[in-house]
Amino acid sequence: MKNKLLSCALFLAILVILLQAASMVSVKLTSATGGADAAIENHLRPLVTLQKEPDHTLDLAFIGDSLVMTGVDTKHLDQMTGMNSIVLSSPGMTMIEAYHAFEELLRRQNPRVIMFETDVLYYGGNLDGTGNLISDISDRAFPVFFYHDTWKNLLRKPAPIAENYKGFTPMTTVYPKAPDMNYMHATDRSLAFSAFNRHIMDKIRKECSKRNIRLCLYSSICPRQYSMERHNALSIYAKNTDLSFIDLNLPESGLTIDPHTDFFDNGEHLNASGAVKSTEALIQNMRAASLIEIETKNRTG
Repeated sequence: MKNKLLSCALFLAILVILLQAASMVSVKLTSATGGADAAIENHLRPLVTLQKEPDHTLDLAFIGDSLVMTGVDTKHLDQMTGMNSIVLSSPGMTMIEAYHAFEELLRRQNPRVIMFETDVLYYGGNLDGTGNLISDISDRAFPVFFYHDTWKNLLRKPAPIAENYKGFTPMTTVYPKAPDMNYMHATDRSLAFSAFNRHIMDKIRKECSKRNIRLCLYSSICPRQYSMERHNALSIYAKNTDLSFIDLNLPESGLTIDPHTDFFDNGEHLNASGAVKSTEALIQNMRAASLIEIETKNRTG
């Protein structure tokens, strides 16, 4: 029995050493070949975006998935408000990734306001997030799991990441088919997000409260994914936790989107013209919620 235990311990020790060695090689290979592939780079995007900003200079941060990346025009927002904002986003962002972005944000910056886009709360449906958590732990302990496709860079150059301004990536094309904008049907039903995602959201909320940071939930306009059921569940959560909640899918938000000209795809992501409109509506709603306390400039100011 003792010999079996020693054999198992020796096997695990060798495995850890091999994984650590492979991780070092994968990280160096990634750097030497010009970066990881696009999928990996996209998930690193929030941290890379933060690293480009001088510490302790940001007033406002947006956290979320690709809806934020294409829907919040940081340059336009900064010009209109005089604030210094940033978008921390990645396509398909999970709540774990959002929390890492939040942690890094607080390590480097002291924002007055954090806007958290709610689509991330519904990523994974009703799954408990255990799989994502295990994957995250293994990736952080042994980067070889994260950079496992880097060897492909030896055969082809990694695809370039789209240009962005402080995290915002403007999409310049217009989708030829207008989405159905009749998606907010009146109902008393609600679509709850998972307890796992709620737990992480609660951690973010409590940390913001401790640091005297204003935290606001907001929902981007998204005919393809959003619903009144989501709105109802998010409204209940916001009310129970004393958070502000801005929903750009509601007529009272003041956002007027042209479905024929303002989407990059069929009702999920805004293009550049839609992002300007969405950003302006966000500013007005944030002012109404006393999240922005200064006067905004007019569009020509």
